[in-house]
Amino acid sequence: DEVQQAIDAEMQRYNEHLKTQSEALFAAQQAKLQAQIHLLELREKELKSQTAQLQTQKEELDVENQRMMGTRSPSDVLHINVAGQQRCQTLRSTLCAVDGSLLALQFNGRWDNNLARDAEGLIFIDYPERIFMPLLEWLRQRVHETSKKEALVPTVSDSWHAFVSMARHYGVLEAMYPVSMKVYSPIQSSQVRLQLENGHVNTYGIWATVGLYSKPGCEEYSIVVGAMENPQVGWASAKATFHERDGTGDDAESWAIDGQRHGYWHDGCMT
Repeated sequence: DEVQQAIDAEMQRYNEHLKTQSEALFAAQQAKLQAQIHLLELREKELKSQTAQLQTQKEELDVENQRMMGTRSPSDVLHINVAGQQRCQTLRSTLCAVDGSLLALQFNGRWDNNLARDAEGLIFIDYPERIFMPLLEWLRQRVHETSKKEALVPTVSDSWHAFVSMARHYGVLEAMYPVSMKVYSPIQSSQVRLQLENGHVNTYGIWATVGLYSKPGCEEYSIVVGAMENPQVGWASAKATFHERDGTGDDAESWAIDGQRHGYWHDGCMT
């Protein structure tokens, strides 16, 4: 009996010890959980405050934009003096046809009071009529552009470089002449990875001819060649064809330089 009583007493002390430890552990975990809940509540309150501030700022910005815009709208007819050579009228929405461009920013209505004007109050465009009017016609076509009817690329043969400079200044050049990359080799071309946003090409060891394409053709470009066997770099017309092992300079409609073999390629012959 004494032994049993001793065992029972020891078991009771052990159970009480376990209970004390369990209660302490539970209390610690509960305190930790409460602290985390408190932090989350503070974070939620902070986010609500930030959201409210952002909403207030947005409303203030909307009010400011409305104040600066006044009664201006996309349907406004703008009267323009093109370098003193021609007067014309166009819709505000036409000049804003390329979203994100400098041209759209200048004529969205917010900065009308800062636009250059002539003595009669007409908006003054300081570009010659021979290059600005083709741009304006392209913008008008772009407004009504569909998948079946694209805006025609402007033809400015006698002032091409000036036209490109103006289009680049207004931020519409890429919209006017979008550039794409294309794999011309017919075999295993699906394995070639193209990344137009950074101009990166990886052929994974596959022979491939990769070209930059745009409606009027590329006027200039630059490349950095990594590990590659006998690279041929050059130009090709829209009539060029590339077969399984052909590259730039291997037919009559393409021309290339070969820096590794120190030659010039055209129509399959190196000189």
